[in-house]
Amino acid sequence: MTKKQSFLNACGALLIGLAAIHSPPALAVNDAMLDLLRILRDKGSLTQDEYEMLINASKADAEHVNFAKEEVKRIDTTNIVTKDKLSFTSKDGDFEWQPIGRIMADYHIVDSDLSAIDTEGAFRRARLGMQGKMWGKWIWKLEYDFSSGSADMKDGYVGYEQAYANGKWNIKAGQHHIPFGIATMSSSKYLTLLERPLLADGELQPARNLGLSGFIHGGEVWTLNAGVYGASEGTPADPNTFEEVNIAARGTWNPYLKDPVHLLYVGGSIWYRNPNDSSLRIRQRPGVIRAADERFIDANFGTGLAEDVLAFDAEGVAIWGPFHLQGEYVHWNVTPTTPTAWSAVEPGDVDLNGYYIEASYFLTGESMNLKTAEGVFSGVKPFAIAGKGGIGAWQVAIRYDVMDLNDFVTGAGAGVRGGLERDLRIGLKWYPTQNLNFMADYTTVLELDRPGSSRDSDEPGAFNLRALVYW
Repeated sequence: MTKKQSFLNACGALLIGLAAIHSPPALAVNDAMLDLLRILRDKGSLTQDEYEMLINASKADAEHVNFAKEEVKRIDTTNIVTKDKLSFTSKDGDFEWQPIGRIMADYHIVDSDLSAIDTEGAFRRARLGMQGKMWGKWIWKLEYDFSSGSADMKDGYVGYEQAYANGKWNIKAGQHHIPFGIATMSSSKYLTLLERPLLADGELQPARNLGLSGFIHGGEVWTLNAGVYGASEGTPADPNTFEEVNIAARGTWNPYLKDPVHLLYVGGSIWYRNPNDSSLRIRQRPGVIRAADERFIDANFGTGLAEDVLAFDAEGVAIWGPFHLQGEYVHWNVTPTTPTAWSAVEPGDVDLNGYYIEASYFLTGESMNLKTAEGVFSGVKPFAIAGKGGIGAWQVAIRYDVMDLNDFVTGAGAGVRGGLERDLRIGLKWYPTQNLNFMADYTTVLELDRPGSSRDSDEPGAFNLRALVYW
């Protein structure tokens, strides 16, 4: 065999060896290949220089392959979820990013009584935001509402979340919910009727403020949530006073929990507020009709007259298959800066309250979705999606609603005359899919008692429509 032929044979052996190097599972220098080159050298088929040249080339190629393999390992594959939501999660699960938002387009056909209220359409909510986690433990959320024509912050916080033997706990800092009452703490995406009750999402039951809070739950049985807050983001600061102080705590318990659709849930909250000389005013639109610009019940305590407020909330929910019953009561005790601030006839504190009872039934058999580990409602998933062989979920609901902002001495003309209002709201909700809903309801003011006001005995009603999509 000539030297030329021997070298060609060696090159052929090298090519075979390189193919073995690149074939799975081996991605490093193949020991068998090195042994083959050594044998060819020992038999004289390869000179020492040719042997060393081929060995070095083989090692260099193997190092390149190993480097490429390590680079592939370092590339973090992202998991993309598109079922019922859109989210992006790192391969190890430590990082997650989810775009969020909701659009609610409403139309109100108003049956005015004493006061003229325009029939109108409007975007009730138009929100965009994002939420996620970092390094497995750090949680965050940022969401703005654009329905007013400007960007209004709803949530904007960072937090730390940790699992323990019986559940999870977390700490949040920034703008987020004050732990007080289920009606306001549950998202507007999951309402059974177009609007929350009279007592919710306002002064009687506040929504979000800037603060620091902690939360913990024990399995599906109980939750505890408490925090310290200032004013809401965007509230104008008064250089002559300290910012208001809010301290709140909420606990929930499930005395009966057969399964997620057969349960009994109760909860209670306490909330202390010091306005620090800022104005204190509790008011509400008639029937929570958004087309009404003016609030027909209005307890205006003025500026600097309220020392502090102590409020209590009791809530309860029962779910039994397609049937759902819910109720809540809020009591407000307002202490004046001076005993006769509002009444010289009966000096002292002012007591205000509100309550409601609500029931719903799914005609298609679904159930309300209560997250017992969080103490809030979540989305309802139809058994069969409309457009894919089903008709979606259909739900009927009714609510009786009372808000009493009167506390005065009969016949003396003294005290607080904010007004007493009683409402009735009935509705129908269609869920073609979990994230797309259509709602229709009718609300009417059954009674409005506000002595001395032009709104006294004003009892409007409205037929309301909504198209809702969220993600």
